[in-house]
Amino acid sequence: MPGVHRYASRIMEAIDKDIHWYRPVDSIAAVPAPLVKATRRMPGRSVEMAIYKRDGSRYRLCGYCVVLGGARKAVRALVPNAIR
Repeated sequence: MPGVHRYASRIMEAIDKDIHWYRPVDSIAAVPAPLVKATRRMPGRSVEMAIYKRDGSRYRLCGYCVVLGGARKAVRALVPNAIR
């Protein structure tokens, strides 16, 4: 294992020209544009209900029980320490 340790040390320590290779970048145009994030992360209520009607009360792929967000909030309000 000493050989592995020596090689790992060369990777993690100071720059070693035999291991660390750098490619020059010609222009600033190579930098990608910033990502535009979606403002809405979850589907709307109508989409949620359409999926619920389509798939029933179980996930189509894994078979786990679907619990709508409103139901989780109601149970959490009634029994605050029962669910995470």
